[in-house]
Order: sequence, then structure tokens, then C-alpha cells
Amino acid sequence: MYSIRPPAVAGSFYPENETLLRRQVDEFLARANPRPIEGRIRALIAPHAGYIYSGRTAAFAYKLLAGRRYETVIVIAPSHYAAFSGVSLYPGDGYRLPGGVIPIDK
Repeated sequence: MYSIRPPAVAGSFYPENETLLRRQVDEFLARANPRPIEGRIRALIAPHAGYIYSGRTAAFAYKLLAGRRYETVIVIAPSHYAAFSGVSLYPGDGYRLPGGVIPIDK
């Protein structure tokens, strides 16, 4: 990988430290107890605000994916900095997170 997007809000919207981030996410998931959904989940809508605000709610959504496998995940999110028509696609190879790099399936 040669073009990796650095985290834009690590340390403000979620912990910058990998250990702290994993601990926080694990705690949110441990407390989430959604009703099971039968069949294949084709779409999932989850909030993405700062984890202190939306982490518990997002965990309910993501807990539904436990034990399921997906080859490709598409993330659709708004721009927080600029208004424009259409969509923005990062042309790089991956996104850096506190725990490593998530590759982009081009």
C-alpha cells in the first residue's frame, strides 16, 4: 500500500490509542443486546458521531454482524467540511486507524 489516508478525528471522536479504542469498542459491544435478525443482512445503518455520543447505539447495529462474513463493505458518509454535489471517493489504498490499515477494495 502506498497511499494511506491518516485518521482525521482520532483523539477527538474516538481514542487515538489502539488499546483504549479496543477497550471502548469491546465495552460497547458487550453491553449491546439487539434482537436477532434471521436471514442475510444486506444493509446496516449506524451512527458515526463521536463514540461517547453514538458508540452504544452503533454497537447495537454492529453486534448484529457478529458471526457473519462479508467480502466487501461499502461505507457511505457525509462530508463534514465541504458541501458538494455527488460523492467523494478516496483514490488511495487504505484508511489508517489506531489499530492498523483497512485496505480499500478498488
